Amino acid sequence: VAFTRAADLLVLSGVVKDSPAEQKRLAVFESHLPVQGVARFRVDFGGVTAPPRLNLDVQTGRPRLEVLGGPGASLPDSLPVTALGTYRVCPRQFSYRHVHGFLPLADLWSEQASVEASNPERRAAGRTLGDAVHKAIEGGLSAAGILKAFGHLAPVDLAEVIRLVAAANGEAFRAAAGPFLRERPIQVVIGGVTFEGVVDAWNKETGLVLDYKTDKHLDPGHHLPQLSVYAHRLQAQSAALAYLRHDYLHVFTGEELDRGFQQVEADVARMAALDFAPSPSSSACPRCAFRGVCDAAEVRA
Repeated sequence: VAFTRAADLLVLSGVVKDSPAEQKRLAVFESHLPVQGVARFRVDFGGVTAPPRLNLDVQTGRPRLEVLGGPGASLPDSLPVTALGTYRVCPRQFSYRHVHGFLPLADLWSEQASVEASNPERRAAGRTLGDAVHKAIEGGLSAAGILKAFGHLAPVDLAEVIRLVAAANGEAFRAAAGPFLRERPIQVVIGGVTFEGVVDAWNKETGLVLDYKTDKHLDPGHHLPQLSVYAHRLQAQSAALAYLRHDYLHVFTGEELDRGFQQVEADVARMAALDFAPSPSSSACPRCAFRGVCDAAEVRA
């Protein structure tokens, strides 16, 4: 199934015992793989250090993932621009993801019976859907082009991508129409840290930065750090968020972007000081991918 579902990259992993029979089975399997485009890596697990165990909170019985601060912790040399919004929501969530490199663990402690039961239509994750929408807009794909390019998606997701791409050309976003440069990568150094991102659309004539969002919730303030960095780098006069699911265009003025960038500089200074204190809330914690391993998370009863 994995071979037929993979769109760009397929990773196969397994454990093979050091015996003639096992090695023969592996050789037979590898003989069926393509000659081109396949990379093979073998790891001797005897030399791999085991990861630290998750501690269990004595009172709640929930796992707890420790976060380093001060000596022993350091910021990476580069970060995605979107990490600024994560830090604004909760510095600990930022630390889990971008300082320690932990993968989201919340689903491991989900109360759902199974992924299959909770997703009978086999719908793709929101990020996968958003990526498809961005690629379709960038490529100017028609509905037929979308069906051809993203045939691996479930029918319900394909219909959603087509609808959202059509919405991008709708009346609600006429104010942001114009000749755009699409998918422009940028780098900005702030406080000694390089922030990297890709600007969805940039109208050099009007000085407008445009970012497409497929979010289910309207939250312009969360994206202000990202847009303010884009605007600072491109010397834009304004920036806008096109919320495709809501047919809503939110425009930030130049003054708002200036204030947003000043707050970004303050946040980066806190990052450099290794300030990763949690800021739990009833609105942020339920949507955090690390809520299952954070002892400060506000969990619904």
